[in-house]
Amino acid sequence: DYVEIRRYLVDYGLLEREPDGSQYWLGSHTDQQSAKVGKQERKEKGEQEQMNRRKELQEQAKEVKTEAGVYQIRNERNGKVYIDSTLNLKTINGQRFMLQMGSHLNRRLQAEWNEYGENAFVIEVLETLKQDDNPYYDSKDALAKCLNRWFEQLEPYGDQGYHGDKKQSAE
Repeated sequence: DYVEIRRYLVDYGLLEREPDGSQYWLGSHTDQQSAKVGKQERKEKGEQEQMNRRKELQEQAKEVKTEAGVYQIRNERNGKVYIDSTLNLKTINGQRFMLQMGSHLNRRLQAEWNEYGENAFVIEVLETLKQDDNPYYDSKDALAKCLNRWFEQLEPYGDQGYHGDKKQSAE
């Protein structure tokens, strides 16, 4: 059936026609059509490579061992400290970022950061939690106990720190 063949030739861009079907001619877009197909294939290949890279990075992230610990942000001008803990010590730079953006949750610390500037403060790790392969080991509980020891030792309350009164912090 020549009508059906002609329709397929138009659909595949090998033949072009007037909108009303009164004239047909060889398609001038055959090279462009091939280029479109090639471009689409390259795009799909790039997306696939990106997905593979994402999976590879996710696997690498699973293999990276994180270290939990307690850290302090110390004001070197007046000696006040802010103490906190994290399951991943690599994230403590986020504290600096929050302070730089003016969005730290501890308002007293944020106010003095704004007043004295970034150079007046030091962020340092106080203790790194030791890894334990025991299946019953609770790293969150161990981290909380470690943090409490540092609170008892440094007493960062009132004039010595940014944690308010000792009674408020215990609650």
